[in-house]
Amino acid sequence: MKNIVILGSTGTIGQNTLEVVRRDSKNFCVLGLACHFRRDILFGQIKEFHPKYVYTEKEDSSFEHDFPDITFLYGD
Repeated sequence: MKNIVILGSTGTIGQNTLEVVRRDSKNFCVLGLACHFRRDILFGQIKEFHPKYVYTEKEDSSFEHDFPDITFLYGD
């Protein structure tokens, strides 16, 4: 199994990449997701793929509250 990190997971390319992961989930594990802003989409991706790490530009304590087992990274 290959661990992958999706940069720009809420954009078109990121969403298409996650569709490939859905179809071949036995060969891929989403280790991390990164998103600039579209947090509504990111929320669903976190629930579905259970990454170990998530990056967003701005801190959002509600995400940390909803997903306590995930390490959140912010800013530069």
